[in-house]
Amino acid sequence: MLKKVLIGAAVVAPVGYYYYTTNIAPQATSKALKLIEGRLPSRNYVYIQHIGSYGKVDDTFNIVSGDLKDFSRKLTNAQFASMFYDNPTALPETANLRGVVGVLFDKSNKAAAQEWVKTHPEYDFKELPDLTTISAKAPATLGLKASTWVSTTLFPLVKDYFKNKNLKGLEQAPLIELYELHNDKVKCIEFHIPYGSNVESTWLTKAPEYHPHQSEKKK
Repeated sequence: MLKKVLIGAAVVAPVGYYYYTTNIAPQATSKALKLIEGRLPSRNYVYIQHIGSYGKVDDTFNIVSGDLKDFSRKLTNAQFASMFYDNPTALPETANLRGVVGVLFDKSNKAAAQEWVKTHPEYDFKELPDLTTISAKAPATLGLKASTWVSTTLFPLVKDYFKNKNLKGLEQAPLIELYELHNDKVKCIEFHIPYGSNVESTWLTKAPEYHPHQSEKKK
């Protein structure tokens, strides 16, 4: 659900949400941002759960990059990616923010990946179908502040795009980030907002949706 989504991730050095909150140039990025109709081809995904502050998602990525360092080199077209499902500006308790981080790769590596997951039970394996998306790219060097840039630039553009194109399914759409690396550093971040019949396949979090009144009942 896009209105509840704010995504973050980190590979090697913090990027995504955490990177944005510490490196600021939203006006420069808004000028560079262009939404286009895109597509994510069917691929497989090995991932781990992230539950907690998006500001600490780099800790999860350190685990993923360490665990998958050797194995990912054996995968065809491997690419680090994340999917995050909650908006930290709307959710008061950051300990309940949900996401997954991992690596996408070619379907030809399915058997090897399934065997790897058997020996790493904290990870899950998912076959993702073709996804129709609205996408945008942003150079990581520009720096973005999620608390302002995502809410004031990306989301309004996406909402207007869906409205003008009469597209459906925005309420159920997560936001996906793919990372283009150069010399082990993130060079570019590619955002994808899926819509259509296959969106449910991207909801991989195991945690239930958090509602503020839940904590009130515990008191």
